Amino acid sequence: MVNNQDDALRFYTSVLGFVKMANIPMGEFRWLTVTAPEGVEGVELVLEPMGFPPARAYQKAMFAAGIPATAFITHDIVSEYARLKGLGVRFRGEPVSMGPITAAHFDDTCGNLINLAQPPEAHPLNSVRNRHGSAAGVAGCRTQRRFLDRMLARTAGRARCWRPFPFCATSVEVQP
Repeated sequence: MVNNQDDALRFYTSVLGFVKMANIPMGEFRWLTVTAPEGVEGVELVLEPMGFPPARAYQKAMFAAGIPATAFITHDIVSEYARLKGLGVRFRGEPVSMGPITAAHFDDTCGNLINLAQPPEAHPLNSVRNRHGSAAGVAGCRTQRRFLDRMLARTAGRARCWRPFPFCATSVEVQP
């Protein structure tokens, strides 16, 4: 959920690199989605307005408590942190080791905290390669993460994912 769809669209496209997909007027608000330019066809991140008062209260409480709305996974958190900070992204602190991951929370300017996380080297999602064969991270919006977890479980770890952070959509191929 976002507190301002226009601000959210600017942030998610101009700063994080998503591409506007759907922009359908629906009364006072719009059905507004963004997608990764090279991601899985049909996977979109909804920039849903907070038109429902309980939703606004929920979002404010989550933000105040420091609970991220979602997480993006990266292979190199130090580089991503520096890149995003250079673009003016407001972090709540520097990357910190939290058990098996390293993470930092940032403000998406729309009322949400986002968890930028780097899994351990041994994690299956850290062995990904992008379409050019170089190491890449995998962005994990909730829906995409559930899909990847199911794919990895079904393929006994033979799934390989493409798409560097900051994009939410991830292409998956299964290795024989």
